[in-house]
Amino acid sequence: MNDDRRPRSQVRDDDINAVIGVLAILDGELLAGAVEDHLATKYVQRFVRSGLLESATADVTPPSVGRLTLAMSELIDRLRYSLGEYETEPGPSSLTTTHALDFPTEAAARACQDELFASALDTLFSPADGKSRWRLYVVYPELMPDPDFRRREKSLTMVAEAHGGSYRGSQGSPVPA
Repeated sequence: MNDDRRPRSQVRDDDINAVIGVLAILDGELLAGAVEDHLATKYVQRFVRSGLLESATADVTPPSVGRLTLAMSELIDRLRYSLGEYETEPGPSSLTTTHALDFPTEAAARACQDELFASALDTLFSPADGKSRWRLYVVYPELMPDPDFRRREKSLTMVAEAHGGSYRGSQGSPVPA
């Protein structure tokens, strides 16, 4: 169909790709902490007004920049689905973050797991590369780049080092199998 005869409800693929690109750049800037607080607040408010984020209530945590970046990622995935890049429509993301810690011995990894077990939402222990390195995954509710996420990273770094290990980074959930 010719572009001038295209139904009004249909958006051009180039337009969708441009929006995806702009959202991806903004997402990266938010995650890097490069967006001033007043602008981040405006983005959060816009996502709340659009229904892409829940507003603060007694039983819902107020929207944060971390929740905004998660909602933006979900929006990007839905736009990519509309372009046919995915077979099925993506579902909602988890409001958790999985952190990875590496240890030189199984005993050190298990000792750290025991220490963190009570505070974590979930933990998973596995050999990282045969038997020379052991990995512990721990799940917490804080989302990057929120201040609580940064505090959790520092805390996990200290705990891992106290057990002879190191903090390796984080990823969205679920915990890898």
